[in-house]
Amino acid sequence: ISTRDWSSDVCSSDLEYKGIDFTRRIKLSGKGSTSGRAIAFKTAGEAKVKVYATSSSTDESRLIKIVDKNGKDITSTSKIPGNSLKSVSFRVPVAGEYYLISENGGVNIYYVEVSNGVAY
Repeated sequence: ISTRDWSSDVCSSDLEYKGIDFTRRIKLSGKGSTSGRAIAFKTAGEAKVKVYATSSSTDESRLIKIVDKNGKDITSTSKIPGNSLKSVSFRVPVAGEYYLISENGGVNIYYVEVSNGVAY
């Protein structure tokens, strides 16, 4: 989700993580919410969400999490470093509309995989 007031951008960026090559990223340019700087998705039930990401700052780690359509935290936060690509997984407990956001600054998202009905 990107708006005039809540900007994000898709651009080229080549990174490799454990044999997986990534060529593009979504730049969430700051703290996100259900209004913007977020990746929105829906699940049909319990789901596992796997995210490959980096902080936009090489010196400062950032926190990402998943919130529901009302902005309520669904997952705990996960620390994303800026000096290397990191893979993190979250568990979403029930069907619904969700948003992957940064809690405290810019994050670069390389890939998001949502697996419905998969045990965490």
